[in-house]
Amino acid sequence: MRLPSKQAERVFRKLVELDAENPARFRFATDAQELFIEWLAELEAKIRGDELHPALVSHLSKYRSLMPSLALLFELADRVGFVGFEGSLFANSVNFVNLDHAKQAAEWCEVS
Repeated sequence: MRLPSKQAERVFRKLVELDAENPARFRFATDAQELFIEWLAELEAKIRGDELHPALVSHLSKYRSLMPSLALLFELADRVGFVGFEGSLFANSVNFVNLDHAKQAAEWCEVS
């Protein structure tokens, strides 16, 4: 069994400490939202076409929520990786998932 790195453990512990009573709210930044809309349109075209097996269509349909979920996880991991991170700083306000994290998530969800 492989043990998590110290950095991964620190990120996980900081995320666990976030305040559940005052959850942070996130949405895509404008440029990241544009990327998501383009990415989703391509995914929908593939899913709604007649070329894929129904099992693959079912699988790829889950990517609609996978991509933004991954982008948020990448954003959170980067934020808590900073020295002096304070989770309460982004509670009760709207925070943005940036374009770089949206691109990273889209790459993970790439369907050829």
